[in-house]
Amino acid sequence: MFRKIIFSSVLFIFFFTASIYSQWFWQSPLPQGNDLMDIFVIDATTAIAVGRMGTIIKTSDEGTNWEFQNIGTNLKLRSIYFIDPNNGWIVGDGGTIINTTDGGTHWSSQISGTSNILESVYFVDDNIGWAVGWNGTIIKTTNGGDSWINQISNYRGKSVHFIDIKTGWVVGGNKVVKTTDGGINWSVIDLGLNSYYSVCFTDSNFGWIAGEVSYQGGEYGMIYRTTDGGASWVGHFFDHPIFSIFFNDNSIGWAVGWFGQIFKTTDGGISWIYQPSGTELDLWSIHFNDENNGWIVGDNGFILVTTDGGNNWTNKNSGPMVWLNSICFVNEDTGWVVGWGGTILNTTNSGDNWSYQNSTISGGLESIYFIDNNKGWAVGYGSTVLKTTNGGENWVSNIIGEYLSLQSVYFSDQNIGWIAGKNIHYLTHSGIILKTVDGGLNWDIQLSDTIDYLYSITFSDVNMGWAVGKNGTILRTTNGGMNWEYQDSGVNGYLYSIYFEDSYTGWIAGNRGILKTTNSGLSWINQGYHAKSVYFLDINTGWAAGFNGTILKTTNGGFTWGSQFSGTNHNIYSIFFANYNTGWVVGSGGIILKTIDGGGVVPVDEEQNSENTPKSYFLEQNYPNPFNPSTTIRFTISDLPAGRQGLQFTTLIVYDLLGREVVTLVNEEKSAGNYEVEFSAKGLPSGIYFYQLHVYPAGSGAGNYVETKKMVLLR
Repeated sequence: MFRKIIFSSVLFIFFFTASIYSQWFWQSPLPQGNDLMDIFVIDATTAIAVGRMGTIIKTSDEGTNWEFQNIGTNLKLRSIYFIDPNNGWIVGDGGTIINTTDGGTHWSSQISGTSNILESVYFVDDNIGWAVGWNGTIIKTTNGGDSWINQISNYRGKSVHFIDIKTGWVVGGNKVVKTTDGGINWSVIDLGLNSYYSVCFTDSNFGWIAGEVSYQGGEYGMIYRTTDGGASWVGHFFDHPIFSIFFNDNSIGWAVGWFGQIFKTTDGGISWIYQPSGTELDLWSIHFNDENNGWIVGDNGFILVTTDGGNNWTNKNSGPMVWLNSICFVNEDTGWVVGWGGTILNTTNSGDNWSYQNSTISGGLESIYFIDNNKGWAVGYGSTVLKTTNGGENWVSNIIGEYLSLQSVYFSDQNIGWIAGKNIHYLTHSGIILKTVDGGLNWDIQLSDTIDYLYSITFSDVNMGWAVGKNGTILRTTNGGMNWEYQDSGVNGYLYSIYFEDSYTGWIAGNRGILKTTNSGLSWINQGYHAKSVYFLDINTGWAAGFNGTILKTTNGGFTWGSQFSGTNHNIYSIFFANYNTGWVVGSGGIILKTIDGGGVVPVDEEQNSENTPKSYFLEQNYPNPFNPSTTIRFTISDLPAGRQGLQFTTLIVYDLLGREVVTLVNEEKSAGNYEVEFSAKGLPSGIYFYQLHVYPAGSGAGNYVETKKMVLLR
């Protein structure tokens, strides 16, 4: 039966100020799913939040409706501050500073004079303010941001707070600095924390600093309190790092941080009371307008609001925030999505509303397939096959073995179907293919003779089919699976998704490129790019999607591919189109995006990779993530500009949450190509880690490529 939980995209009103945002729009989570890094509460009903992919969202009715404000960037916006209801500033990556004088209706860029990441901004009046960030950046303005002056600092700035035009604090890295002359000079205060994240003062005496401390191999939180302007400090210990603190007065304050923790104090920070958040997502910012009305934002666009000082917090999002792995529609209106935690979602109105269906299981689901409005199957971990004959109103579970991870399901009719996956028993790791001829009541193992995991399977008719997987594996059958034969993919990577338009023409999405065949797989051409899922409507028109929000479209069978603006950097795991205009993608963080114009105008990439040499640098999200004890990191090194050849010095380094180097995985010259590295976290504590790829294309005239990503080790 249905659980009576429905989330609707029509509950939120979106205002787009640029046509680019009409390509793909959010259906889940709502109002949107990009990480939100900061929020500022203007009054009891009005708040503005900022985050990844240039996200700015504003509500004027306590979060019932949200207005998207486009500033024409996909850079991460990290901090927002208003001096009054009209005048505000936002800072972020690439030295970004933008300003509004009409409450956020319009935003204009300001020249910061730096390309460093700016983490925090604070103003004491409509003229005088500071922004701080990486590489010791502290900049000051005395004219509302028309010009910014660099102030000397050797310390990373994560948070800045001033109580007047002279006295202020900056925290970040493992240092706290204070100025009493408006930033001309800065003195260092050492409190012993490994990382400082937030600072807040209510007057010249009362202040608080939050951060993180390492203790016996673990990472914990700490809030320091001063009542004498910083001459002395007293600390309070927490189980997890604290990312943001806010005080209304000398007594009442709140703190948020890792794993959804919220705390409140009524005695100035001497003691703290835990307040349930209802989430384990990281919470990055908290802000109150008064002692009652406050807001919190965090990962995956998570938003909480309280009107009673935090005694009760209301989730302003709708939709799941778990990984969604597969999507299938039988027409433009009716479709299903599956994901982690046994999640099954159904829509009968093209995604305007999504309803939870009771899967009866709690394990992850990887693939779903329907042949009509009623009959469908879903597969995943735990050797489980689910079947419905009434559109998902009821799902029946069938356990078909042990130690099986079922990755992909496909049916040619209501009786005949196949499953591809992997045997994850520690002694018998291998790929598996299963077949049914009675609608899934019984399944027989087909001899595929592969030790490589299989991730996707498809058939063009009841006889001819293909399965793809790890290490570039492609298998083909011409007799319904009685026999499988290897085909040469030409790559040695992960092949995630396969789609055939007919018995001859098909495509494969993988981390070594998009592969195409026009002769049933006897030969494959690498069309370049990285993708996780591929879908075609005819031999010319198709889409591919993948990591970091990538969506590609072709109208000539993949001879050229053009990028579409997805509006997110979440990984996309599955793409489906009902017709040439209407399509959906799903992925990490519970994202469901929809397009009603084919994804919008597609600019053709003139540097299309028609050979097998990469044309861009790329660092993929590690997989699996979270992980224990090991994970795979893949990256691409671009070909050098025309006329230049040679190796490029490359480093891949893992850091802990404090920025300390854990291990160097790569430290050598490499040629252009695709690479993967296994990272073993044996002996390391649970927590957040970062891995950074740095490529130095020496002598090419091009700038260095640097990219950093986060991964989570869960013991």
